[in-house]
Amino acid sequence: MSENYGFVDVETVEHDPNPDPSSDMRFGKLTAALGCEEMRLNTCTIPPGDESFYHKHESQEEVYVLLDGPSRVKIDGELVDVPEGGVVRVPADLPRKFVNDSDAEVRWLMIGAPPVGMLEDLGNFVTVEE
Repeated sequence: MSENYGFVDVETVEHDPNPDPSSDMRFGKLTAALGCEEMRLNTCTIPPGDESFYHKHESQEEVYVLLDGPSRVKIDGELVDVPEGGVVRVPADLPRKFVNDSDAEVRWLMIGAPPVGMLEDLGNFVTVEE
């Protein structure tokens, strides 16, 4: 395979548990598997009834693609309904959180640029008050 592109089957990627023990969310690490240098990519699987911390990133814009849904995202205090296949962009300084109040597991593709941090440090992740 050429070194100019990367391919990965998301179903075969290693998935790690959320560093927050109160959540059953899982993250699939795609950045290294794809050889990305200018962005960071993960999948995030959210079980029914689970949600992420309300947070922002200090220096990383993110785009989220809802692979399985529908689901919702709370952005800067506003709860936004996102249909399956929906795409959401959030600048670094706006707080956000993922809310799965459905009866089914949902999965997001998360794309961050520039590539700040990894799952271990959550990319300059900062929790904020709701």
